[in-house]
Amino acid sequence: MAERHQRILDGDTAQWKPWLTQHTERAALYVNGGELPRTPEPQREHETGVYDGQEEPGKALARCRCGWSGPASTNTVTAGRQGKAHEDSPEA
Repeated sequence: MAERHQRILDGDTAQWKPWLTQHTERAALYVNGGELPRTPEPQREHETGVYDGQEEPGKALARCRCGWSGPASTNTVTAGRQGKAHEDSPEA
């Protein structure tokens, strides 16, 4: 512990020690279950999400950042697949 305090006083940062919480209930309290946080990825032009359909209650709708919107689906899995197909489409 004294070594850690000396590093802080010297201005050094301590490396994250995932072993402190791994395989414990506390690991779930940290981002990525105790792993180091990932660097944010840049936004993509075509990034879809699944939302509740406004026009048809009980239906799911895939929408893209570019403005594309898929047909209303009966479940989120189908809407998610439509969105993924749009992202992977060369015409997108």
